[in-house]
Amino acid sequence: EQDDDRELDAALGSILDGTLRSPWSDQFNPILPVTFKRRLVKEVRANLLAPWLTRKQPDAKFIFLVRHPIPVAFSQLKGGWKLSSRRLLEQEQLIDESGLKALSKFGWPDSGFESLILFWAIENSVALQSARNAGAEIVRYEDLVLQPQQTLEKIEKYIEADFPNTVWKRFDKSSWSSRRTVGDLSPAEKVNRWHRDASDAQVAFVAEVLNTCELGSLYDASSITHG
Repeated sequence: EQDDDRELDAALGSILDGTLRSPWSDQFNPILPVTFKRRLVKEVRANLLAPWLTRKQPDAKFIFLVRHPIPVAFSQLKGGWKLSSRRLLEQEQLIDESGLKALSKFGWPDSGFESLILFWAIENSVALQSARNAGAEIVRYEDLVLQPQQTLEKIEKYIEADFPNTVWKRFDKSSWSSRRTVGDLSPAEKVNRWHRDASDAQVAFVAEVLNTCELGSLYDASSITHG
């Protein structure tokens, strides 16, 4: 276990000090050597490391960005993501410490929509708990799309830095990993279009999952946000 911690410490250190080199992490960075006063690290598959990350970097600014589980699951299904909730069940310490034993009533499916929803619930519950404990900024994707200026101003205040004006010029453009047609959608369509594809059974399942975990404070199954 100590060897694993040392390996993780070394990996995190190389990311934060900029010495990590790989085609994936460098794809949007300048080719020429540049000295940065600040460093933004985006992680999309490490939510379960949030407790460790916040403990190791108590002075860092963390932003927890979350999206409604139904469009997330639909996107993962289209992308062929195979995230097994049953595999997470095998990590007894994770289930015990996260307080997610209540999710056992759903049977821990190994694949499909329900497995993806449970995976989302577990990894985001862990990250949400860590974000709250660390005083991190919690941002919903839907708020960022529907109220971009207000949401970005909250982030600026939290990180104590102003975004460049170019942010607004690029805000409506689709990212490299999204379909180009996404950029043609209105903000409301980006947020709500999953409603046309979700069945009543899927919405009901998600509602029960949200009511079972802490993420129900952020979302309910059928609307954009809770409250």
